[in-house]
Amino acid sequence: MSTSRLPATNRSQAGFSLVEVLVAMIVLAVGLLGMAGATALMIRTVGSAELRTERTMAVQTAIERIRSFEWNTHTSGSDTVGAYSVKWTSNLVGSNARRFTIVAVGPGIASGQGGAAMVTNTVADTVTYTVMRP
Repeated sequence: MSTSRLPATNRSQAGFSLVEVLVAMIVLAVGLLGMAGATALMIRTVGSAELRTERTMAVQTAIERIRSFEWNTHTSGSDTVGAYSVKWTSNLVGSNARRFTIVAVGPGIASGQGGAAMVTNTVADTVTYTVMRP
């Protein structure tokens, strides 16, 4: 009676060991956690940029309105642009220029408790704009 035996496999051909699989899973988990953290940071950055863009558009709208005034009719005023309240005041600077102080109040990033950044509706930005007599 002859019995045939299957050849023994080499250690290098046996597949992955449990330790190798665990190490690979840990490396993958660390990589995925890093990507999740980067994604959260990117979302906060995009939200912050969106608020800055909206605030800039509100101030630009006020500047365009001021530029549309005749020289003798430059006055103080206010406007609402989206979620922003924009107010401006006019002061003569000599006889050939008017200086406008434009204040935009609305949503923005402010320092909260412990210095952490947070979104609030009462952030004010001030811009100075000078118009020369034509």
